[in-house]
Amino acid sequence: VIHQPSSEVFELFDQLCLLTRGSTIYFGPACDAIHAFTAAGLPCPPARSASDHYLHVINEDFAIGKEAKKIERNIVALKDHYQQHVHPGVVWNVEVCAQPGQAYEASGNQANPVYQALVLTQRMLVNNFRNIGLFWIRLVMYVILCICMGTIFFDLGHTWKETFSRAAMLFFIAGFLTFMSISAFPAFAEDMAVFIRERLNGYYNISTFAIANTIASAPFIFGIAISSSVVLYWLAMLNDDGDRFPYFFLNLFVALMAAESAMMAIAAIIPHYLMGIAGGAGLLGIYMLVCGFFQPVDVMPKPVWTYPLHYISFHSYTFYGFMQNEFENTDGWGCPCADQQGGCPPSLGGEACTATGDEVLNYWLQGGNPLGKWANFGIQWVMVAGYRIIFWGLLALKEKLSQ
Repeated sequence: VIHQPSSEVFELFDQLCLLTRGSTIYFGPACDAIHAFTAAGLPCPPARSASDHYLHVINEDFAIGKEAKKIERNIVALKDHYQQHVHPGVVWNVEVCAQPGQAYEASGNQANPVYQALVLTQRMLVNNFRNIGLFWIRLVMYVILCICMGTIFFDLGHTWKETFSRAAMLFFIAGFLTFMSISAFPAFAEDMAVFIRERLNGYYNISTFAIANTIASAPFIFGIAISSSVVLYWLAMLNDDGDRFPYFFLNLFVALMAAESAMMAIAAIIPHYLMGIAGGAGLLGIYMLVCGFFQPVDVMPKPVWTYPLHYISFHSYTFYGFMQNEFENTDGWGCPCADQQGGCPPSLGGEACTATGDEVLNYWLQGGNPLGKWANFGIQWVMVAGYRIIFWGLLALKEKLSQ
């Protein structure tokens, strides 16, 4: 609505609707309004702009006496002309436009899904690379945090107390490093907004987006995992025999992938990033509580906390994998009795008393799963796939309910 436009602005109008007292006295092309006024006996005087003329003829806000009666007659004349000559055409146009047309169908000449996924993956890779806050600042945060952990737990030994330190550090890696994935939720919300707009235009299907998003995020998460592992591992002097270091960073990588996938599943149903961060933080917090570090599984309440939460928490398998990787098939760890006054009794070997890595695991993983570390690694990949399928299913359900 524009009141009293200038001549320059009025000339930009394509369509014009003139109202007075809540009634329409003209509706149609702006250039034809002057003819309607002329036909109603109200021609525009020379050297007067059309917009000023229309207001002068129908505006009764400041008219009094004879001028008010004159404007009243003008309005009646314009109403009569509009109802007789213009309104029928407007009604006909509205009826034609209101007729249901052919349903929109997406073009049948779209690219095949594989090509769509490749193009989407390339675009997301470029966006992720350019988005400083999505991965690069997170990478710096992870490296700084790992330097802090490496210096706090510097050069851990093999005493019984230091097995506690190793377990605490490994839990912190499994718990808090994955918890930091919620910092990427605002970027997920932006991706979802783009996806919804492009999906409504029929550019690609939901599964294509889910696959592309997974592939595009994997290299950056892998970079975070390997950088963090290299910084931390030898500062803390963790066990580096055999395949233990490769397993460490691969286990961290899949844990980060699981956390990212869980956040994407939440983003599918909670579009607002603040609510999503709160929901993701709550979910990951519960997962950490039931993973077996704070409370042994065999004394944890069975309903809800053990079954199903402990077994659907990917933190359980991440923590178990780290612990098994560190202690399994090792020996030479200090006995608990060595820290007591007088040391270990002669019956246990005295100063030569040591504990095996399996005994350390039995202490920490009481009632936990008996699976090996690579089985725990595989279960986490199943969870990654499961969260991505949930993400796809929620988007499909949301789309179906909105139709």
